[in-house]
Amino acid sequence: MSGKNSLSKYFEGNPLVCIINFPALDKVDSSTIASTSTQESTSVSSLQEPSPSKSSGTVGETASTNVESTGGNSENLSCRTSTPPKLQHKETTRLLQEYFPEAFSRKTLHSYYTCSGSCTEVSKQEQQKQKGKGDKFQHRWLFEETLTFSRETEMWWLVFIEGEGMYCLLCRIANTKNKYNKDSKFNCEPSIRYKKSALFNSKANGHPGSKKDLGHAQSTGHLGTYLLELERRKSPFAKQHKAVQEKADKVTFNAMLSAYWLAHEEIANVKLKSLLKLEEQLGLQEMSHWKNTSGRCQREQRLLLGQLLKKTTLARIKEAKWFSILVDEVTDCAVTEQLLIYIGYVDETGEPHFDFLEVKDCLGTSDSADAKTITRLIVEELKESGLQVENACGFGSDGASVMTGAQNGVVARLQAVCPLLVRTHCINQIGSGLWRCK
Repeated sequence: MSGKNSLSKYFEGNPLVCIINFPALDKVDSSTIASTSTQESTSVSSLQEPSPSKSSGTVGETASTNVESTGGNSENLSCRTSTPPKLQHKETTRLLQEYFPEAFSRKTLHSYYTCSGSCTEVSKQEQQKQKGKGDKFQHRWLFEETLTFSRETEMWWLVFIEGEGMYCLLCRIANTKNKYNKDSKFNCEPSIRYKKSALFNSKANGHPGSKKDLGHAQSTGHLGTYLLELERRKSPFAKQHKAVQEKADKVTFNAMLSAYWLAHEEIANVKLKSLLKLEEQLGLQEMSHWKNTSGRCQREQRLLLGQLLKKTTLARIKEAKWFSILVDEVTDCAVTEQLLIYIGYVDETGEPHFDFLEVKDCLGTSDSADAKTITRLIVEELKESGLQVENACGFGSDGASVMTGAQNGVVARLQAVCPLLVRTHCINQIGSGLWRCK
């Protein structure tokens, strides 16, 4: 990638939350983050989903003060002096009717609000349908506070529709999808994984390195609905949640910017921890809450940065329309033949760029790194990147026959689909060859 651009340029118009989301950050206590700002005197509630207060007969009605110690530090306390406005039973029932109209009219919908005091199990027909399955939906889950109650919104979110599966009322209202694979389970598509852990997995701990899968209540998509729901109700608590999220996003941005700076300056990745410590000593106290410093997390950071930079570069190439390709074969320390692909283009200001595009394993899907294989890898990468193959107007490589063969070389094969393609011998290769001859 071109080193002239700062990371801030790449992030313009790309909210970091939509691209980068580390589950471990969700575990950061909101009040701990808030306490680092001298401008905020009011502690805010945690973004996690604790169980509702049991000191009262009605869940969530008590506006008691709940103080939880964080790490034994008496200054870092989470104080809840009040609770968000609770939706009336009638209003929530109206939402169920609005977002699940067919099931509501057929009376095949089960939720805390529709089953309270009158319904204790699913119909006999549904029981018979689930009889042959190993896992079955348990009607009591609708009333288990630790599983299906969101204290942040004072809402019981689980909805079960007979013949379909489990839904989340909060995710249905906010229309959320998985940020990575666009999966809409619990929203438009029902979940038929009838396990407690699918709702809330107490063993997962919300850590990316956990061997246990997160439950829906712990997923980032579900947690993101809290702010949207409070904003929909025009609740003053939305401002507090937004402030907490902004601080969490700032921590994520600073950590990613630090990782990018190390790569840009060609400094060892293992120095990230000490760099974050330095930032903390220089006044960025909130950086102490960034816990994703393991080798695995740092690798994920670099991969995410690479995806973001590649996406930005491809956008500039598409604006330029015409581009050239520079390729070379290398053998790494694992004796694996790899193909390096670079893209050359001219931006709108007339400045030329040669940016790294991708590295491909030549023998990953082929027995030989011949001209046919190399050509296929180049064409596949261009198509996967959304570039028009016929817009390639230049090709640079060494003088190996596999690249320059007049009949079956890579250049000859590419020229069959790219009539404007002009081949140029890499000047570095020519220079090194002359030096050897001399």
